[in-house]
Amino acid sequence: MLRKKIISLGLSAATASTLAFTVAASPASADHNVQHTVCQALPAVVISQNGVIAQAELNRNNASNDLGTAQSQLDDATSAYVNAINGLLDAVVNGGDVALATATLNVSTDNISVKFVAWTNKTADLFIAQYALDVAEWQMGIINGLQAPCV
Repeated sequence: MLRKKIISLGLSAATASTLAFTVAASPASADHNVQHTVCQALPAVVISQNGVIAQAELNRNNASNDLGTAQSQLDDATSAYVNAINGLLDAVVNGGDVALATATLNVSTDNISVKFVAWTNKTADLFIAQYALDVAEWQMGIINGLQAPCV
């Protein structure tokens, strides 16, 4: 029950579990004892939440790098697609091999489609990773707020 109440404050499940376990480990009957127990638990919670933030930053950085790679691949595919269109137009105008130019355009169309989907997925991954980092930092703000009466 305590864990659910702590999670409802906005703490991550891992951080809430650390706090709930530490607080539940020493029973308290009065409000002062509860505050004292929570204050004793908060250093472990801060360490846990710092780990959550560090992992969220790592995930965000990895997602950002992955998006950069996907963007570069999409740029290359876009360039190849434009070249294939120009190649087909040139073949039609100048009596070249239209079948070959069409086949090249079809491959380029497939490639740009795949690269676009990859780019959109990596964009979503970065959004999610950034949101997770924002939430982790917001949770640290909650924890810092819980620490205020402890000093």
